[in-house]
Amino acid sequence: MAITRKGRFLNAVRRNDLKKVGKFLDDGFPIEYESWGGSNALLIAVISGHKDMVEMLIRRGANFTRYYGHYLIADTARQDTLLHLAAHFGHKDIVLLLLEHDKYDRSLIDKIDGRRNTALHLAAAQGHEEIVRILMDQGFDPLAKGENGKTALGFAHQGGHEKIVALLAGVQKKLEEKPAPPPPKKETPPPAPEWKLASSKSVAHVSEMPEVGYKLSDIFNFETRERIRIVYNLKTKADHIETTPFAELPDQKQLGEAYAALVRLGGAADESFLTETKAAPRARLAPPEGPR
Repeated sequence: MAITRKGRFLNAVRRNDLKKVGKFLDDGFPIEYESWGGSNALLIAVISGHKDMVEMLIRRGANFTRYYGHYLIADTARQDTLLHLAAHFGHKDIVLLLLEHDKYDRSLIDKIDGRRNTALHLAAAQGHEEIVRILMDQGFDPLAKGENGKTALGFAHQGGHEKIVALLAGVQKKLEEKPAPPPPKKETPPPAPEWKLASSKSVAHVSEMPEVGYKLSDIFNFETRERIRIVYNLKTKADHIETTPFAELPDQKQLGEAYAALVRLGGAADESFLTETKAAPRARLAPPEGPR
């Protein structure tokens, strides 16, 4: 039976014939061509351990992060990435190559196969110590649970791979004993704004309110018996000024605090204003005007 062009292409991949495969691709043969069994050039190259062929195919644009459905390892259908297969078969150079090409998006790190195993689980199960070390150095999680809830340590123990068991047991112990982060420090509330003497008969009180974008300045003038409020918009740099007679202030407690501050700071004022004020409904502060 004559071998088709597709068969010759895949056979060249199996033989690791870089020159012939390159000629096929130069002549327009599709790099992602799959046989009836789901095999394609990159899959065959990885399973065969042909690192140079894998590198050439990736350089030519082959997709190396996809899943493959196949029967190449067991009698039941599997879903693996190429990294899973390279880790399973112990092809260290191909593992390093795939991770090097994956360094920009890191999509292969901790990626699971159809049975929820990562490449680290498979390397541990097969006893490939160097690959286990490489994968952990690359950021694979040794505590991740795969098939039947087993970690990589469980797979290594099941396979009787004592060196990997010792390695993973030590890493797992350190991770489990890692101290909990200290509780967050309680934030000290900012000190209350201070009163300042504006003149012998007036005091000023300034409040910074960055969380709402305003700076509020209240000047209590005990000579004219009015409060001057300046609302400064920290974003637009615009301000809004309003004047309110003492008798119409909604918060008479603040007026008493202002008078006490005036006296404490060395000012003086007639106390008769205290009998002239009365409670008034709380007014809603108008927003500051934008820049003109």
